[in-house]
Amino acid sequence: MSRFNHYNKITTRGYVYRVLAAIGAIVTLVFFMPRGNQLKFEFKEGKPWNYPTFIARENFPIQKSEELLQHEHDSLMQLYRPIYEMDTETEERLVMSFKKAFEDEMRPATSYSYRNHIVEKLRRIYQAGILSTDDYEQLKANQTEGIVISIQNMGSTHSLNELFTPKTAYRLLMHEEDTTRYQRSVLQHCNLSRFLEANLKFDKERSQSQLDNLEKQLVRYSGQVVAGQKVIDHGDIVDSRSYNILRSWHIHQEGRKRSASEQISQLGGQILYAAILVVCLLVFFNQFRSDYLQRPRTVMLLLLLTLVFPLLT
Repeated sequence: MSRFNHYNKITTRGYVYRVLAAIGAIVTLVFFMPRGNQLKFEFKEGKPWNYPTFIARENFPIQKSEELLQHEHDSLMQLYRPIYEMDTETEERLVMSFKKAFEDEMRPATSYSYRNHIVEKLRRIYQAGILSTDDYEQLKANQTEGIVISIQNMGSTHSLNELFTPKTAYRLLMHEEDTTRYQRSVLQHCNLSRFLEANLKFDKERSQSQLDNLEKQLVRYSGQVVAGQKVIDHGDIVDSRSYNILRSWHIHQEGRKRSASEQISQLGGQILYAAILVVCLLVFFNQFRSDYLQRPRTVMLLLLLTLVFPLLT
């Protein structure tokens, strides 16, 4: 027996201290142990695979690249047509307002031919649809080619070029090819801009539903890898295909949720592993250098040295 193996009586408090120190070391080791069963590989497209042959251990889908997904998403968005509800009451209200203003303010200096002509133009504009300036600019910015106009749940598709804003509608009202019959000065006197309001209201709920349906058509996978399939050999160059498969495997592993029983089983295994390590260490010193276990400070030093290298790696 080693000359260092001499025993001094340890008090109950000393035993409690040593047990707590050992438990603390076990808890610290378990806390810093990796969670999950992911293997961390570093790889780049066009570079050699520096790890052993990679064989899939389970089935997982092959994700499309971000560039391809964005391209397909943009293609689907070209089919998107936001839905606008046409308010038919706006047309009737403002046409009646114009007729009243014409009688109160413009007669008898202005003939009824102007009134009938302007009413006809107003109805044509409102039936085509007037968008607010903000909505029109937003649609232009989003490169939306057209919208769906809904009237009493009956929808029809129209390009933006067919629609008006208050500004373009006023420009049409003021434009006359027959300037001999309808003089611009008379039209300006009518102050027609006050009879122009947006009658197309954005239907957010139905438009979002249509957008969601389009999003569902976007397929994010280009295939599947089956368990046991070889993906790449050691030393092979990581091409675009193998890179996408390896990237898909990482995404699959990170998104994989383990059951509660699996998590408990893993935690139990980690606790057992750490406990065996600490107990073996203490048994070794008890057999060959028991003097180290006599003083609390040396016990703490031994356990701290045990933790350093696992925590650093």
